Amino acid sequence: MTVRTYEQQRLKITEEYEKKRESLYETDKDGNKKLRQGVTQGNVDELDRAEQEAYKAVDEQFAQREETYKAWCDEIAELTLKQLKQVLEQAEKELEELYHNFDKAFLKLYPNFVEKFNSLLKPEERYKLEKDQLNTELRIFALIRLGITDVGQIAVFLHYSVQTIYNYKSKVKRMSTLDSKI
Repeated sequence: MTVRTYEQQRLKITEEYEKKRESLYETDKDGNKKLRQGVTQGNVDELDRAEQEAYKAVDEQFAQREETYKAWCDEIAELTLKQLKQVLEQAEKELEELYHNFDKAFLKLYPNFVEKFNSLLKPEERYKLEKDQLNTELRIFALIRLGITDVGQIAVFLHYSVQTIYNYKSKVKRMSTLDSKI
């Protein structure tokens, strides 16, 4: 079975019906084409109708193939999207676990960190630990306490932009009791 493109199939129909059409005509002694004996205009019309139906069948076949192909592509995209979502969800869970373990280890090393950090803040701006987990601001300063002062490294670790880290640091600075000229 030969697989033909849309254009090849239409060309085949054109050639096939051109041969059939030629068989309906004959050339007279003056070189003019005329219908053969016993062939009527109804025969020509029927041939034209059959040719149009053949074109229509090819068009429908390829439209159906295209729909099937699009549906198949959509399924693959959906499957791929579903798999990507699963990978992303797993990565988010692992990141949460990493942060949880980081917070737990850090608070074990520096059990008074939050208390000391809060002593630098205005009373109404102090942080409270929820479920022994640091929030983003505390995590930034915990990393600084560990000696990681490069904002780029902090941003990568926390999955934020460098600008976001600067914004958090500025926010905490505004909340502090320290001289703002420092």
